[in-house]
Amino acid sequence: MSLGRLLDQSLGFLSQYMHFPCPPHPDTLDQLEAYTDLPVGTLFPPPPADPAIQIGRSMPWLGCRRELLQMPSAHRCLHPDYAARHATDYRNNHTLWARRISPIRSHHPDLLIYAHGWMTPGAKIEELALMPWAHRHFGADIVHLDLPFHARRQPAGSRVQGSYYWTADLVRTVEAVRQSVMDIRTLLRWARQQGYRRVGVAGVSLGGVLTMLTACAEPDLDFACPIVAHTNLSAALETAPILAAMRRDLIRSNVSLLQVNELMGRVGFGSYPLAMDKERMLMVAAVDDLYLQPEHVLADWERWGRPPIHWIGGGHMMIFPNMVPVWLRLSQLIHEVAPLHGPPA
Repeated sequence: MSLGRLLDQSLGFLSQYMHFPCPPHPDTLDQLEAYTDLPVGTLFPPPPADPAIQIGRSMPWLGCRRELLQMPSAHRCLHPDYAARHATDYRNNHTLWARRISPIRSHHPDLLIYAHGWMTPGAKIEELALMPWAHRHFGADIVHLDLPFHARRQPAGSRVQGSYYWTADLVRTVEAVRQSVMDIRTLLRWARQQGYRRVGVAGVSLGGVLTMLTACAEPDLDFACPIVAHTNLSAALETAPILAAMRRDLIRSNVSLLQVNELMGRVGFGSYPLAMDKERMLMVAAVDDLYLQPEHVLADWERWGRPPIHWIGGGHMMIFPNMVPVWLRLSQLIHEVAPLHGPPA
C-alpha cells in the first residue's frame, strides 16, 4: 500500500471516533424522494439578486486585511419536515459567515471564493498558512466561507466541525449541500455588486464537490477549481474510509445501503452538465485517492468534455503538501481567462 493510501486509510479509521458520543440521527430515508429527479434549477435555485452582506471591522492579518462578512443565509429547505427542524434546531446555521482577505489599503480586481473541506478546524489553517501568500500571488482577494455546520455555524450538540454535515440523516446532508451552494452563489452575486472584474470558486474535498455543483448551477462564473473531488456521492458513501461512521449509523438504523445509493444517485449531483465554459475549470485529482476515487473524477471529466486536469501523486490527504503548485496552476488559469473579460471597470 502506498504512503498516500495508508494515510487516507489511517485518518479514515480515526475519523470514526471523532463522532463519539453524538446524538442519534433521525432516519429520513423516506423523505429523500422529495429531492430526486429534479432539474438543477429546482435543486439549486438562484440566489437573491441584491444580497445585503454586512462588512465588519477591518483587522490586520499577516500583512493583509481580514474583514468579517455576514448576512442571513438565503437557503430555503425543500422538505417541510426538515424546514421545521432547520428553523428551531439549527439556528446557528441561519447566518452566512465568511472572511475576506485583501491588501491592507485596497482591493484586488478579481476575487476567489474558497470552500474548505469537511471537519476542518474553522478558518485558521488555510488563513494562516496559505491565503496571505495566495492573495498576493493571484492578485485576487479571497473570500473564505464557513460551510454549514462548521465554525460559527456549528450546533451546540456537535463535538467536532461538520459532524452534522455528512450523517445518516440523509435529508440534512442533502440540505447542507444545497445551502452550501446557495451561500457560494450569494457571495458571487455580492462580489459582482462590489465591482470585481472576475469571480471564481475553488475548494478542497467537500469544498471541491461544492465547487463542481456550483459550476453546474451557476452560469455567471469566471473560473472554478475543484480539488480532489467528484460528484458521485453514492460511490463515496459506499467506499470512502472517512464516511465509515455514516455507513455504520445507517446500518444500525436498518437502512439498506443499496436503497440509499439508488436514491442518492437519483438526487442528481452526479448527472448535471456544466453551466460554465469547461476551459475555465481546472480539476485537480490524486492518483491514489481512497476518499473521492480517481475513476469517479474521470467520469465527471469525461461527462464535462474533458476540462483541464492536474494530477498529484499520493492519496487524498497528500493534497495539502501539494497546495502551492496547485494554486500556481490556478493562478495560471485565472490569467489565461483574463482576455475573455476585459479590463476592470
